[in-house]
Order: sequence, then structure tokens, then C-alpha cells
Amino acid sequence: MRSAALLVIMLLSMQVKGAVDKTTGPVGGGNQRPEETKGTTNTANDSDPPFLGNLLVVPMDGSHWVDLKALAQEMGRRGHRVTVVIPEVSMRMGPGKYYDTVTFPVPYDKDLVASLMGDNKGILEKSTVGFTEKIQNRISQFQTFASFLHTTAESLLFNASIISQLEQQNFDAVLTDPMVPAGALIARKLGLPIVNLLRGIPCMLDMKSAGCPSPPSYVPRYMTGYTDKMNFKERTINTMDLLPWVSGEHGFIVFTLGSMVSEMPEETTTIFLEAFRQIPQKVIWRYTGQINGNVPDNVKIMKWVPQNDLLAHPGARAFITHAGSHGLYEGLCHAVPMVMVPLIAEQPDNAEKMASRGAGIVLNILSVTTEDIVQALNNVINDTRVEGTMRSAALLVIMLLSMQVKGAVDKTMGPVGGGNQRPEETKGTTNTPANDSDPPFLGNLLVVPMDGSHWVDLKALAQEMGRRGHRVTVVIPEVSIRMGPGKYYDTVTFPVPYDKAVIDSIMVANKDVIKKSTLSFMEKIQKQFTQFQKIKGFLHSTAESLLFNASIISQLEQQNFDAVLTDPMVPTGALIARKLGLPIVNLLRGIPCLLDMKSAGCPSPPSYVPRFFTGYTDKMNFKERTINTMVALLEPLMCKLLFWQFDYISHQFLGEEVGIAEVLSESAVWLLRIDMTLELPRPLMPNTILVGGINCNVRDALPEDLLPWVSGEHGFIVFTLGTAVSEMPEETTTIFLEAFRQIPQKVIWRYTGQIDGNLPDNVKIMKWVPQNDLLAHPGARAFITHAGSHGLYEGLCHAVPMVMVPLLAEQPDNAEKMASRGAGILLNIFSVTTEDIVQALNNVINDTRYKDNIKTLSELHKDQPINPLELSVYWAEFVMRHKGAKHLRPAVHDLNWIQYYCLDVVAFLFTILLLVVVLTVKCLKVCLRKLGGKRKRD
Repeated sequence: MRSAALLVIMLLSMQVKGAVDKTTGPVGGGNQRPEETKGTTNTANDSDPPFLGNLLVVPMDGSHWVDLKALAQEMGRRGHRVTVVIPEVSMRMGPGKYYDTVTFPVPYDKDLVASLMGDNKGILEKSTVGFTEKIQNRISQFQTFASFLHTTAESLLFNASIISQLEQQNFDAVLTDPMVPAGALIARKLGLPIVNLLRGIPCMLDMKSAGCPSPPSYVPRYMTGYTDKMNFKERTINTMDLLPWVSGEHGFIVFTLGSMVSEMPEETTTIFLEAFRQIPQKVIWRYTGQINGNVPDNVKIMKWVPQNDLLAHPGARAFITHAGSHGLYEGLCHAVPMVMVPLIAEQPDNAEKMASRGAGIVLNILSVTTEDIVQALNNVINDTRVEGTMRSAALLVIMLLSMQVKGAVDKTMGPVGGGNQRPEETKGTTNTPANDSDPPFLGNLLVVPMDGSHWVDLKALAQEMGRRGHRVTVVIPEVSIRMGPGKYYDTVTFPVPYDKAVIDSIMVANKDVIKKSTLSFMEKIQKQFTQFQKIKGFLHSTAESLLFNASIISQLEQQNFDAVLTDPMVPTGALIARKLGLPIVNLLRGIPCLLDMKSAGCPSPPSYVPRFFTGYTDKMNFKERTINTMVALLEPLMCKLLFWQFDYISHQFLGEEVGIAEVLSESAVWLLRIDMTLELPRPLMPNTILVGGINCNVRDALPEDLLPWVSGEHGFIVFTLGTAVSEMPEETTTIFLEAFRQIPQKVIWRYTGQIDGNLPDNVKIMKWVPQNDLLAHPGARAFITHAGSHGLYEGLCHAVPMVMVPLLAEQPDNAEKMASRGAGILLNIFSVTTEDIVQALNNVINDTRYKDNIKTLSELHKDQPINPLELSVYWAEFVMRHKGAKHLRPAVHDLNWIQYYCLDVVAFLFTILLLVVVLTVKCLKVCLRKLGGKRKRD
């Protein structure tokens, strides 16, 4: 699986620099490893040698080969050894410059392949045969084609010499198109991981195999032609010689119907030719059939066309296409309006989606006329709305594809100075639109943060956005736990009805969480509930102080912000965004009642998605699934408990009956501070981005007074229990101090309480520690942590084994996940002893298994095509640039729970079934009655 991960990351981390340099490497065939390309492979650490692997490619023929070939070529160009297995006879496959080929014999010749392709033109014929005969013809053609694919697969799979040859090659992975699963079978035979590259499988076997939920309420099925907005009925059914042709004031049109249908019936051909006579544009038409009659002077017939190159030409005015996925994305990428004549498979669905976005026109190939074609071409060429839609869509796609992956973010800061500076040298670091000649986008970002540890990552992102030249304004209270001014952002402060003493009293009370109390269970619950109410009251008071400060809100309204960056755990920022009509970028760890997942539209089946505070994994037995389901059923009540007062504030502030859940559901992007290295796989929506470890690379030099403490042969230990609990009861403090006396390592401890008694010589007490900088130091041997998400990811990033003493919130879940991976030891703060601490520290420091495990996890976590901070910046800029991300918003938000679960559809189908059963029973009774009467008469 590590090999698979490396391959996937290698594929993702291709540095997009325009067209691939065609001059790279020495001239010649085969799988060359040009010296100058070896260093282009992205690695986790810039000092490590580039990874060069051995990849087996088992492709599918036809248009499916296009993307697989491009990827195989690029992998080979980067120095990997790539072997492509192809039949001796094929439609399009053949040798390439940067990969080796292994050919296998097949029991058919080129004529059979050509006849198969010729049969496809029957799809376009306006036949007079009956419906049943049409269906029989289609089934017969399908069976012939399926037999062709099966024969090809069997010729490879049962060729003992080829399979034996492949077994000896020591491949790292198999790249294949699972539409024909020969590659997947070979991968299983050879024990190799699989990388699939595909458009999709009509029966959605790909989604089922990947474990992706596909609710029929808003996920349209293949060949239905529906979008994600379905009514009840729909949900129920669910080159040099080309230079003269690309020049001229009127431009040109590209016409191709793909690999499967390269010729048409004579009458259909005539209709298109007559249409082309009536337009001023030139037409470049990929066509292999016979043309009877004169070809118009503005039409060039070719057996093959460089489709992508033509569409990229500025003279391309329109694209007549069958709406196959390759052509559709090439047209989208180059912003060429389309006239679509879908034929088979997923093409009608593709065409409907493009037409619904106003980027093209759909024609019915079976009933099309010359007038239809002329009118459609004139509309897409001359109606600027279509061109505008295409350019907007193209910009969105290219923005996603053109993220230039350059490893870690450049840590060289701009010029020294306060406020929100826009240093000249950083302006070019901002991701730019599709055209590199465009100036970098510099936006205006409003940040409404949450206090405490939640501020750490928001501050890192705000600082980085400001450093890149954006104008960043952070709104903070006059009194806070950790928030304050920064070098690269401006601050707007608002008064609050409390002082620092109130905050300190709340923080000090948190130490009661770990106090060994003699109180009864109910008294403990009551005490914790009282503390919870205090914290809630503090948060609500802060929110109201900002939201109902008319002068501050008026000041913000005049700033013309592009987006709001906030933590929705306290939804003040989301309410301000709705008030100002701005898109929301959320940065958060998670909300205990899963309001974040519900608002993002992410399915959370309790069968394998564990709930907060349960401590379960995705492997649950019956008892655990029962408890997990009960917790899931109680989540709406928990959300009500957490947010009912914010619902009330929302009504007052916005002047409309809208709750927090609805406000959050309008969020453009969700940046989740998690990573699948530690988290458990679960369904996520396209606007949900994982950025766990966002703060990992934000580092500074250690203060001078700490340098003696980080030196020495035994190294040092970092000890901090986070912002919420910075001091402990005296008896617990004594236990830890006694443990530290018995170990050779130095200990740097963040602690704000009073220490009674002698402090060991190897312990340094500090009210604040540069935690991330200390963990990044090579002398760090262990990390004693409460398993908060920030510390956990910083320890993971720097591969420091952990001793975890979780206290509250999601910390027990975090600690359990880390301990289950063998990267740390879990201790119970209520029953911990000096011996437990000494033994745990000795184990994680001296037992190499813990270090090896955390190092493996760290490598997986860091082996990404773009680091989390860079990714967060990209998406924040994306939302600012496009005023949101509406194209990523799932349609689930437009459905009620009856529609979402298709209960109306189930009821309708059940009624139909019941009627059929009742009618069948009645018919049987009538028949039996008649038979009985006949027997009596006899």
C-alpha cells in the first residue's frame, strides 16, 4: 500500500508548467531515463533522492487509451520504468518514447477490429425496423463487442509465458482502466496495488468498489440524462497542413464523434455537409467513411485530428462533439463552446450537464436537420453568453489543475514591519489564473477567529495570506486568551463585558477535570455542566459583543471583502458572512454533534463512521454499532444544546428566521484540520479539503534561553497539556515531578500553576513554550501531550513518539487512534502513577518500534503533492477569486429528509408492487372460480 500511495502522490504531484517539454531526454524509443528528468520527481524531503519505481500498465483500447498513454509517457519521462502490455492487434495502442511494450498474440486480425468499428455507425442510421428488432440489433452488437473484449483479456490472462515474464519484473504497482478488469486481475495475481484511471463504469461498480455513497436522491445514474436537481419523476427513474485551416477572421470548427463512431450513414453525412456550406467558418472533420458528392470548400476531412491541439488554438470557435469525457474536458479546458450530439454510454449525461450550465447545445443525431445544425453553430459562436460561461468554467477547471506544486512553502518572510504589508517579492507567490501573463490576484479577506488553540491554525493561514500580498483583517476582542496583532494582517478590536480575570478564572477551573474528587457521579456531572455553561456564556457574550456592535459591522460592510475565513465552532464569522453576502471558508477540527458534516452534505453512516467521544474505530462489532447508532440519533439533540442560543442570536442579528445549520450549509469550502494518516476513511464532499498539520512548517528559531535545554546526549522531552488545562492539582503535579527525577532526559514543561517543593534539575517550567519549534528539533525524544489535534499533528509531522494523557473533548478519540497505530502510549490521568510515567517514557524513547511507527506515519503524512498550509492558501484564494464555489455545493442541501432517503419513491414503488400483487391475486381467484364452476358443470 505504501507503494500505491507513492504512485498516487507521484501522479498528483506533476508540476503543471503548460505543455510537456517535447525536447526532454535523448531521442529514441523505449523506456528511457533521461538524466535531466530524474530530479523532477516530488519527494517528501527535498534532501532525499527521488523515488524511481517500476510501473506495469494494462490499458483498455480505444479512447480509453488516450489518458493512460499520457500518464504512462509522463511517468517514464520522469525516470520511472514503465511497461505497457498491449495486444499485437489494436485500435490505437502502440509503442511510445518513454515506456517499454510487451505484446501478446490475439486470435483476431485488423479486419475484425475495423469491422467492429464500422458496425457502430448503425447507431446513427434512421432505421425503419421495429423497436424490438432495434433492441435485438443493439444487443447483438453489444455481445459482439463484449466478446471481443473478453477474447483480448483471456489471450493475456491465460498466456503463461507473459504472466511469468511479468511476475519476474518486480513491479511496484499496476496502472489500469477497470472498465476491462484484466489489469486488476493481474494485480491480484502478482500481489500488487492498483491505481485506476477511468471515466466511470455504467453500473457504478467503480463507486461501489471505492465505497462512495451514491444516494439516488441527488446522484443521477448513467444514461438517465439527469442532473443533481431532479423532480419526483426523474428521481424515480434515476500539424503543418492544418495551418491554412486554422487561420482566417471567422475561425474554424472542430468536428469529431470519437473513436467508436468515425463514420455515419450517407443521409446524416449529407445533412452536416449542407449545414457547413451555410456558415463562414472552416470545418476540420475527423471522418473515415466515404463522402459521396462534393465536399464544401470550407471542410477538411481527416482520418485523425490533433483534437486537443486544435481546441487550444485561439481560432477555434466551436466544437461539434459526441460528448465523450475526453473531448468534453478538452473543450472545457480551452473554453470552446460545444454543439453536442451524444450517441452512447454516458455521453447523453455528459451533454445534459454541459447544456444545463449554458456552455453548449444538445442535438438529437436521429432527428437533426441542416437548419438545426446551422442555428446551433450560430448560437454558440455568436451568443456571448455561451462563450462567457465556457470561460468561467474553464477558469475553474484550470485553477484546480494548475496548482504549481513546489514542496514546502517558502519560509523567507517579507520586509520587517508591522501591519498588513504587501511585500513586492511575495506578490508572485500567489496562485494565478489560467494565464501566467495575468497579474496575481490580490484579495481582501476578513478573518473572524475562535480563541484558544483554535486560533493557532487560523493565525498561520491569516499570516500566510497577508505575506502573499492579500489584505487581511482579523476581528478580535479587546481581551482574549491568545489572540493578538500579527506582522501580515490588520486587526479590528471590539469591546467585551469581561476582563482578563474572568478568562483566567475559567481556565483555572479546567484543572478540576483532572482532580481526583470524592464527589458522587451526579455531583461530578453537575460540576462539569456548570463549567460547560460558563464557557458557553463566555462564547455567547463575545459573539453578541461583536454582532450587535453597529459601528464595527458598519465598518466591515464598507471594506468590500471577498470572503470570510472563520472557525464555525463559534459561528459568529458565518453570521457576519451572511449579513455581508460573502462566501465562507471554514477552518476547523470538527463539531462534536457532526453539524459540520451535515452542513457540508457529507454522509456519515453510523455503521462505519464512529461518533465523537465513543473511542470507536471504523471496525465495530454489533454492540459498538448499536451504541454508535444511538449516539448518532442523539446528535440533533446535542446540536440543539450547543447552538440553540446561537440560533436565537441569528434571528436577532440577521432579522430572518434562519438557524445556524442553514447558515453553515451555505459555506463555500470546509478546510478540515485532519489527515487520513490518523483519521479513518469516510465519505467527503468535493468542497471538504483535508489540511491536517497546517501549522507544521510554520517554524522559528528557538529562543537563546532554551538552547542549553535542547542539547545533550539524552535529548529532551516536551510536556504540555494545551491551552485549556495549563495547571494541575498538586498531587498530580508531584507524580509527574517524581517521574522526571528518574529519567536522564531534560524536560521542558509548559505550566502556569504553582510548584510546591524542589524542582528537579532536569525540568524547566515555562508559561509558554514554542511547541512546534521544540518538536522539530532533532533532540526531541518524546512528547507528553493531551492529544489535542494541534499537538498531535505537530508530533506526527516531526516523528516524535508520544505519551498521551487525554482530558476532554475529542482528545480520547485522538489518543486511541495514535496508540492503535503503535506510535504512542495512552495513560489515564485519573489513575496515573510515577511508575506508569517512567515506564511509558522509557518505552517510547528506548523501544525502537515506537520511533519506527511514528516515523512511518510521519512519512505518509508529509508525502503529499502540496503541503497543508499551501493547500489552505490555494482554496482561500480560490473562493475569494470566484466569489464562492457554488459548483462544489452538493444538491443534498435542496432536499428534505423524505426526498433524500427517497421515501416518496419507495412508497410509490411499494404502492405499484402492492397493486400488482392485489390484481394478480384477484385474477387468480377469478380464474380458479371459473375453473371450479367448469368442473361442477362437467
